[in-house]
Amino acid sequence: MNNPHPEFVFLGFSADCVEILNRGVATGSRCSAIYVDDDQFVPPSQHSTTSVLSDWAEILAVSADTKIFVALKLDEDSHQDIVRSLVSNGFSLIIVDPDADSLFAYELEMIRLESDAVLLALCFAGITTEDIGTVSQQITIRASGLTRQLKVITADLTRDLIQLGAIVGESKYLYALAPGTSFPVSPNAELDISITLEMRNGIVLQWSNSDKTHTNTEYTFSDEQRVHPPRSFSHDSTNKQLAAIFSSSNSELSSSWLEYAKARETAEMIPLSLKKGRQIELFDTHPTETDAFKGVMSGAGCFLLLLTLGVIGLFATFDTMRLSDLRDLHQTAQSAPTAVLNERSPILLRLWPVYPFLLFLVFQFLRGIIKKAKRSKTA
Repeated sequence: MNNPHPEFVFLGFSADCVEILNRGVATGSRCSAIYVDDDQFVPPSQHSTTSVLSDWAEILAVSADTKIFVALKLDEDSHQDIVRSLVSNGFSLIIVDPDADSLFAYELEMIRLESDAVLLALCFAGITTEDIGTVSQQITIRASGLTRQLKVITADLTRDLIQLGAIVGESKYLYALAPGTSFPVSPNAELDISITLEMRNGIVLQWSNSDKTHTNTEYTFSDEQRVHPPRSFSHDSTNKQLAAIFSSSNSELSSSWLEYAKARETAEMIPLSLKKGRQIELFDTHPTETDAFKGVMSGAGCFLLLLTLGVIGLFATFDTMRLSDLRDLHQTAQSAPTAVLNERSPILLRLWPVYPFLLFLVFQFLRGIIKKAKRSKTA
């Protein structure tokens, strides 16, 4: 049975969290704690009685139905370690306007699948065909004139792909053009850039920041309809998002982290496209823990094979150098009794090249053993 007035906590606190806090309290929920790695932090005046935690580990004691909103800077190693620990322990997280790189995002997704946690990317409200009325085959995005640095461009394009996700789906090709760019491109480099994205459903998306007169992002659809996407959680369309979160238990929420990881990976292809001067194909795959295990086993198999062949080759070379001595030894061995010959050369010793491959085959069962151990620990 769902708790009609669940508690929620904040791990990190940003300007967007103020609106989430107010909306959560308005639904009857209660903010029980806030953790910020800043000794000078003071909760908003209207929520001054909210407990401020001195250690993030105190959040490990919250109940399973407590909503955990994460507003940490996920480009910092210490913050990544915190989130990684929570997800691996089975805690469901709601990450507010995430800005994590795709490598860490995919790592979290793999951990989430193993721990059965829910990982929700709480982004600004998206746009659907109900909002624009028609299915557009081409969308032009004119970004804010303030979006100049590569790292900001990457974050904004990720946000746009998520907000338009219900219409455009996933990306298939990306081509970026920024004349006068020097390589390698620094994350802080300011670019006058144009990006063309071809989606898997055939829609073409044109993204540009060349119009410096624009202060807000604008979407232009095929029928010349213009839409300014929401860029804060105070937008009316956010009510549905937050209402659904606070009215549902953590187990009833749907994970949306993989969609964020794919969108971020697409945006991170910008430097590669600029360097190669051509479009980059984006494959409809994502790394999993099983793939990582297969990769390790493939590497281990190749290593054992090369090692065994190398040892055999070394012995063969050594035996060739001692060919005359071996001929005399062979003649002596032929004149010796069979029992003595078998004693000097046991069958188990002669089969040594097989042992590394048997060891490799045993390694293949580690995957099942590890998964069983994790299930037992979770239970």
